[in-house]
Amino acid sequence: MTCVYALSCRRPRLCGGLIGVAWALVTGLASFAAEPPPGAGVADRARPDYDRVGAPLGLGRLYPELGLAMVAEDNVFAEDGDAVDDIYLLARPAIAFRTNAGRYKADLSAYAAHRAYREETSEDRTDWGAAGAFEINMDGRLAARFAAAIDAAREDRGAIDAPLEAVEPVPARRFGGDGAVIFILNRLRFSLGGRYAVADYDDVAARGGGVIDQDFRDNAAAFARVKAALNLAPRVSAFIAAEAGRTDYDDDASFDRDSDGVKAEVGLDIEATKLLYGALSVGAAREEFAAGTVESETFNAAVLWNATPLTSFRLSASRGVDAGVSTASVGRVATEVAAGVDHEVLRNLVLTLEGERGVYDYDAEARTDEIWGAAFRARYLLNPSVYATFETRHDQRRSDLPFRDYDRTVLSIGLNVGR
Repeated sequence: MTCVYALSCRRPRLCGGLIGVAWALVTGLASFAAEPPPGAGVADRARPDYDRVGAPLGLGRLYPELGLAMVAEDNVFAEDGDAVDDIYLLARPAIAFRTNAGRYKADLSAYAAHRAYREETSEDRTDWGAAGAFEINMDGRLAARFAAAIDAAREDRGAIDAPLEAVEPVPARRFGGDGAVIFILNRLRFSLGGRYAVADYDDVAARGGGVIDQDFRDNAAAFARVKAALNLAPRVSAFIAAEAGRTDYDDDASFDRDSDGVKAEVGLDIEATKLLYGALSVGAAREEFAAGTVESETFNAAVLWNATPLTSFRLSASRGVDAGVSTASVGRVATEVAAGVDHEVLRNLVLTLEGERGVYDYDAEARTDEIWGAAFRARYLLNPSVYATFETRHDQRRSDLPFRDYDRTVLSIGLNVGR
């Protein structure tokens, strides 16, 4: 689906699609709890008359596509005060390869995306990314799963960490990998794994002259984790999980922002019926710096309720610690809530309404940011090769720091062609 904000999230912790899922894994933003399985809700359920079949390739199938969208924004620079509006053309070719050869599964994808603005050409950009997820079932009691992602994308102007006076959006490159080995013994499941991620941000020119240094954001993180789960019933499992690791920054700016982090959670994964899926975990997280400590209770929840065969309700919530986010603060506590409803008006027409709220409380800095968002989307499937999209969304941010408030409304109409 051609999505306006698929390339860079407004919120620091949540992204969508395979690229976003892989980044949630390798950067530690995903919950220990399970998400509802693909195809469980109305929006992504199988539609044999309209689902793409792909082209056979070896043991799998290849899915090429091209998304085109015309997008209008009323606040291109996400600024407080006088806003600049513009329109741009978004072109997004992508390709995916999927295989399920018995004990071996693979899901690979790559994209490129170009934005061309009518007037504000400083915002023109070409981003790209690739991701992969692999699973090997060695026998009924041993499996291995891996995920990796790489991308080179410019930061969205409304991103919470984006500098205000940059001439152009900040270019960034990220790479990461995640892996785990799973052992199954009757009703018990054990997993041992780890993750590694690297982020590199380029300096950008300032509007009044000079350069805005972004080297302080460059970092590398490595974590190890362990999880044990017990099947309490055929569709209910309880788990306990923990991870520990270190985040190193290339440039510590005014103080040492390298940190050692630890997180522990307990939770439940529930599939009550085919109509209700739920996951809940609670715990605590702690990041220790030379300049101080950031700690918080954590929670993650995800619920999918198929209220009728045509309507699904979604609810998610999370709370955690982000480390080393600015030169004035060692970290922040992030709390996020999102809710949505998907309704199938026709077999080939799905409407979505959703809202979200994020609160980000910075340690050792008199700053709390609140981000609100609401969106309406429609997807109309013409045939297995073509679907049309419509989206309108409104975002706003309120911050204790001056000049960081903004309101923005975006409207897009798109067409996606694929096989």
